[in-house]
Amino acid sequence: MKTEADEIRGWIEDASRNTGFQVSILPEAEARELIALIIERYVLGLPSWWWAQLKLPYVYFDRRTVKLSDVLPSSDGDIYLIPEYPDHEGSIFIVKAREVEAILDDCPGFEYTIVDKHADWLATESHHDALYICRWADIKLLGSGV
Repeated sequence: MKTEADEIRGWIEDASRNTGFQVSILPEAEARELIALIIERYVLGLPSWWWAQLKLPYVYFDRRTVKLSDVLPSSDGDIYLIPEYPDHEGSIFIVKAREVEAILDDCPGFEYTIVDKHADWLATESHHDALYICRWADIKLLGSGV
C-alpha cells in the first residue's frame, strides 16, 4: 500500500526528471540529526505541523502573491526540502536552493519545510498557502529565553 510519504517522494522524483534538476536523499542518520536540530531551534513541542508552533519571530508571506525565490533567505548552495509527513517519517531531499521553487512548482501542493545546510534559517509552507520564514540569528530578539 502506497503511503503519503511514497506519493510525495514520487512527485518530487517526477519533478526532478521534468525539470532536469537533481534531487538526492539525505542519509537517515543525518536526517534524524537535522530533525532534532530543527525542533530544538525552531519548534515548540512536537506538533505534527511545524508551521503551527514556531518559537522564533517569523515573517509571513502569502504564496499566492510572492515567489518563493524572492523571499528565501539564500539562493546559494544545497538546502533540505522536508515534506510535512505525519511525524516527519519520510525522506528529506537535498536540492539546490536556486532550483527548489521549480521542483515544488512541478508537484501537486503539499506542506513542506526548507532549511539551509546549517539550519540557520527555516521556511515552512502550510496548506493555507502561508509561508513562514525565520532565522536562528533572530534569537537575539527574544533574549536568552529560547
